Amino acid sequence: MTERWPTYLIFLPVFLGAGLFVYRRLLRLFHYFQQDEYDSTRFLHWCLAKRAFDRRGSIIALAGMVVAAGGARYQWPWLASAAANVAFGACFVLVALKLEEDPRTKAKKKLSLTPRARRLLSVAIGMLLVITAAIWAFSLLHRPAQPLVLWASILVLFQALPLVIVAAERALSLDEARRQARFEAQAYARFRTVHPLTIGITGSYGKTTTKTILASLLRSSNPVFAPPLSINTRMGITRQIREQLLDNDRYAVIEMGAYQQGSIQRLCNLVPPNAAIITAVGVMHMERFKSRENVLKAKAELAAALPADGILWINGNDEFARRVPSVVQTVQPRFYGLVREKNGEGLDCSAEIRSITPSGTQLDLRWEGRTYSLLLNLWGDPLVENFVGAFAMAASLGLDPDVLCAAALNLKPTDHRLQVTRRGKRLFIDDAYNSNPIGFAAALDVLHSLPVTQRILVTPGMVELGTLQASENELAAKKAAGICEMIVIVGHTNAAALRAGAMAVESPCPVQIHEVSTPDEAFALINSLAHAEAGVLIENDLPDLYETSPRL
Repeated sequence: MTERWPTYLIFLPVFLGAGLFVYRRLLRLFHYFQQDEYDSTRFLHWCLAKRAFDRRGSIIALAGMVVAAGGARYQWPWLASAAANVAFGACFVLVALKLEEDPRTKAKKKLSLTPRARRLLSVAIGMLLVITAAIWAFSLLHRPAQPLVLWASILVLFQALPLVIVAAERALSLDEARRQARFEAQAYARFRTVHPLTIGITGSYGKTTTKTILASLLRSSNPVFAPPLSINTRMGITRQIREQLLDNDRYAVIEMGAYQQGSIQRLCNLVPPNAAIITAVGVMHMERFKSRENVLKAKAELAAALPADGILWINGNDEFARRVPSVVQTVQPRFYGLVREKNGEGLDCSAEIRSITPSGTQLDLRWEGRTYSLLLNLWGDPLVENFVGAFAMAASLGLDPDVLCAAALNLKPTDHRLQVTRRGKRLFIDDAYNSNPIGFAAALDVLHSLPVTQRILVTPGMVELGTLQASENELAAKKAAGICEMIVIVGHTNAAALRAGAMAVESPCPVQIHEVSTPDEAFALINSLAHAEAGVLIENDLPDLYETSPRL
């Protein structure tokens, strides 16, 4: 090949185009990494399970290698090589802008460029620049084959992007730990200064709703600090304390999530609880904990952190939650729950559901020898259980039960957790936030109780159930097939199990089963097939991490 210009100038369009492609791809991969909570091991497992290997960029790189090999063999003039490289650079730009969607704007749960995310991305980009410089230096040692070396290096780099993200996380791990320790110390000092009476809430499900209800009831008499939404991690709570805790906050209601044993203990060290509610010990997150006994031990850490005079309320309807006192004997527990089949033995605060209508749930609440009749703007056994637990805690803290009952009339469901709304003549049950076997079954019971002409289930199924995932989704689909006229399965994650469960039910009128790729397709299908007075249950909505198969 006759060279008129240095190789680096001829190859510059390729590097620029490939750089844009790498940046856009890095954002997409980092989006999944963020949804996996910056857990490198889980992220790499996801990459392998989803076969998240580059294809788009690698095809262009392979074509470039073929052209570079031909140019070297047939001694193409520099102008032909330059033109080819411009064309390949343009291909990279076209693919980056047209095919690589920006997760900051086009995702179900958009990429959030938090300070930590920006640091990680900056380090990852810095690593890529160092690698690029090393590639160029290496190619200078092989000048006759320099274009081939550069193309091969680009090909390898495309495939190694997940490893670059993980390397950036590892490189920043010590600095991140120091930052977190500093922020946590500030939050701890701030919390000790305000010194609110602290109620910790944990459980496999029901934490957020119970927190929201309890905070609302307590606010009927005093200022309350309660982190919003589902913030339940150490750093999430740390940030809320530093930014939102007020000097006059009398109570602090803290949702405590467990991602491994020790998680709740660390949270209790940050915000020592005076009281606690344990909502359930279920099979959620079995993928992480491996057994229900391990979940029990993790949730029991909250009870263990209570002082001798602490208050502990446990959901008495949950068999495994009732076993917490056998693991920890710090305080005498009290139990709340629903009366089922006239059996309310062993419950210190209970409720009996009288009816479920589109207007709400009519129930009788029993507390310390008195019965209170209420119509709550809540639906389903789990939400009513959450209310009973919150009421029991507030009353135990000394609030007037009559005032609490009055405040309860203004309660509203937490967003996307068994919300019943009417759109035209159709009723929609929005239970999309997450799902578990108990909640799934309860949502189907609510759908069954509503006065509608057709019942439709829209679901991607349940995740993070470990070895139980397929069987639990199959069981849920069997129950749904006995209630619904139509089941719309979203995505592929649990499609096989849901389909098998629904088809296993024999009925004179078999349930219609439809499979779609996205929620938008599901709603379009409902608009075309649903009756005017149908009831539609939207059960769970998986993040992009589960619902999509990345097209790379």
